Amino acid sequence: MVLKSGIAADAIKTETYEHYGTLVHVQSKLKGKFWDHCLCWHCSKLKPGEPDNCRIAQELYELCIRESLVTPVHECPVFVPSKEFKGDDQNSG
Repeated sequence: MVLKSGIAADAIKTETYEHYGTLVHVQSKLKGKFWDHCLCWHCSKLKPGEPDNCRIAQELYELCIRESLVTPVHECPVFVPSKEFKGDDQNSG
């Protein structure tokens, strides 16, 4: 079987490991890359633990905790670049 990306499904290597006490599966090449891939970490609306934290990020976080997921955000309709963000898109926000 070939995936939408054009990669053969059997070419994707996975591994299992314990993540915060739960056994999870991950594509080997993506393990530990969450921080590099998640757009939220570059958004000024992300304010963990604050009442004005991004609603989307908060709901996603709660889902991740409840279901033992790691879900990097690649696209977001409410993204506002943080001062430190050096993205290509000058039209963000």
